[in-house]
Amino acid sequence: MRSRKNSFTLVFHFYLFAFLLTMNLVYSRSYPWILFCLPPLAFLPAAILLKQRLDGLRFARIAVAAAALFYVLLNILLPGRFFWAFIPAAALLWYPCALQFHRSARRMSLFGFVWSVLFFGGLNLLTTPQEIWAVYPIFGAFWWPLSVYFFGREHQQDAAEEE
Repeated sequence: MRSRKNSFTLVFHFYLFAFLLTMNLVYSRSYPWILFCLPPLAFLPAAILLKQRLDGLRFARIAVAAAALFYVLLNILLPGRFFWAFIPAAALLWYPCALQFHRSARRMSLFGFVWSVLFFGGLNLLTTPQEIWAVYPIFGAFWWPLSVYFFGREHQQDAAEEE
C-alpha cells in the first residue's frame, strides 16, 4: 500500500512539473519562472526516495543546503542586481531548526527570535539602508521568547504549589 502511495506521489509531481513547464513555455516564454519551482517540487520525491538512507534531521540539512545553493546559483545566473536568494534560504532554514529544537520551546523561541532579528536586519540593510524599519518586525517578534519564558515560569509556579 505504501509503495503505491509513493508511486502516486512521484507520478503526481512529474505531472505537476510538466503542467508548470507547459504554462511557463506557453504564457511567459521570456522568463524561466519554472526554475523557482524546482526545489519545492523535488523535495517530496527526494524525501520518499531517501527515507531509508537518511534520518529526518540529516535529510533536512542536506535538502535545505541544496535548495539554498540552488537559489544562490539561480540568483547569480539570472539577470538582476538584487540579492534575493537569502530570502528563501532564510525561510528554508526553519525546517531543520524546527527538527533540531522540537523538544525545547525555549531554545526554539530564542533561535527564532535571533534568526528573525538577523533576517529583518539583513533585509533592511540590503534593501533600504537609509531607512531603519527592521525594528518594527523585530519588536513584534520579541513576544515569542517572552511568552515562552512566562508560560514556563507560570507552569513551574503551578507545579511548586501542587507539591
